[in-house]
Amino acid sequence: MTEPQAEVGRGESKERIYRRLRDWIIYSELSPGTALNERDLAEKLGISRTPLREVLQRLHYAGLVDWEPNKGIFVAPIDYLRIREIFEVRVALERTAVSLATARATSEQLDELEAILRQCCAAADTDDYGHFIALDAAFHAKIRDIADNSYLSMLTDNAHNVALRFWYVYRKTLSQTYRDTKNLQDVLDAMRDRDAARAAAAISAHVVGFLKAFHDQEIQALANVMHV
Repeated sequence: MTEPQAEVGRGESKERIYRRLRDWIIYSELSPGTALNERDLAEKLGISRTPLREVLQRLHYAGLVDWEPNKGIFVAPIDYLRIREIFEVRVALERTAVSLATARATSEQLDELEAILRQCCAAADTDDYGHFIALDAAFHAKIRDIADNSYLSMLTDNAHNVALRFWYVYRKTLSQTYRDTKNLQDVLDAMRDRDAARAAAAISAHVVGFLKAFHDQEIQALANVMHV
């Protein structure tokens, strides 16, 4: 396992520690199957074991950590079945989020979304694939923020994090096959036109296109079920 390099100061909030551990898992600083020692993690993060356990429970709920009775706590494995199940739910969540965001977005928020998209396109054009992945995630996060529904945001964020982790692990394979900025542009254009149905269709195509990069047969079955 690659030892996480980022330092965490004592007294950081549970939210910041959650995000830091989440990122260590997503970006493979804590690799799949790694055993998590609560005492060592608590010391490294500068917190007591009680709040750390709450963070680990949240990561477990998000599908990033597995608890095995009498064995311990482990970084969740990456497998295609888990990804397929996540995407079967994620399509509907993303459609709902972008529909709400289309109705609620201010002009300033749409401009912020456009700024993220410009950076995303630039990263794709310069083959900066790691940055492209992060900016794609920021685009989705901004839509969740605009949608302004905390429960939907939690569910969508959990589903997206599992997918993002899978994407990062296979980023070298995908770097030549998945750089979808066209559908993101379609999402933004539809949001500016206040066309929720068109925005939902575009975000569906973007999400489904990601899974298509892995398995054409599975994605066709998903597309048929989800009518996208």
